[in-house]
Amino acid sequence: MIFSSNLIRLRKLRNLSQQDISSLVGVKQSTYSDWESEKTHPSTRFIPKISEILQVTPNDLFGIDAMYSA
Repeated sequence: MIFSSNLIRLRKLRNLSQQDISSLVGVKQSTYSDWESEKTHPSTRFIPKISEILQVTPNDLFGIDAMYSA
């Protein structure tokens, strides 16, 4: 739920449509829509590209806070 909520929020924040992101990632718009609606999840190979497009880290995309400092 956090992933899909973040995906929607960040996409809208960047003023991108589902079609915009799906084209940039290289998937069908319906595939991207399924990610936002939690019907499916993206393969790990798409996460870096999605993060780059949305200008966040993968951890931010999944709502993972850095709990430990080095």
